[in-house]
Amino acid sequence: MFPGLKKAWGHQYGGPDTKEQCKALPPYPRDSGPMKAAGDNLIELCEYAFDEGVFSNPTILSIERVACPSELVNLTQFRRTDGPDADSSSDSMTADVPRPRKLLKAAKHKCNTDPGVGLDWCQTRMMDCRKPSGAVKDNVIEGLVAPGLKLVQPCTVDGYTRIDVQCGCYDCYC
Repeated sequence: MFPGLKKAWGHQYGGPDTKEQCKALPPYPRDSGPMKAAGDNLIELCEYAFDEGVFSNPTILSIERVACPSELVNLTQFRRTDGPDADSSSDSMTADVPRPRKLLKAAKHKCNTDPGVGLDWCQTRMMDCRKPSGAVKDNVIEGLVAPGLKLVQPCTVDGYTRIDVQCGCYDCYC
């Protein structure tokens, strides 16, 4: 997707350690048109993440099931039917009714992104819309997803253009 060497990307899980290391990244993917048209540049986005304090992989402190925000459902074109918003109608993205939250588990250690240690309790910031697990229909349990919202939309090699995998397109999964 991006030109250059893997070394420029920093850690496999975590990326660059410093804002200065962002300068080693390629500014655009091989197919740069959509990113340029959006006015984005990978180096500037990386630096922005450091400036805003959102570049580290934070430790997940607790895990709980919450209703999926409609913005995320709209972006991913995916919605489970067994969560806190499960009683919303099938043609609605999510229920706007607040639900009680139930703590499922609490963290007892800090996120560690070192190679070979696993990523338990780590919130990664990786955007990999080329191959999200939820875009592979064999990874999705059909009875747990809403009609027309069964697969996460992957993107093309440009990293921006989404591939419509829902009903109404070639080889959809309804």
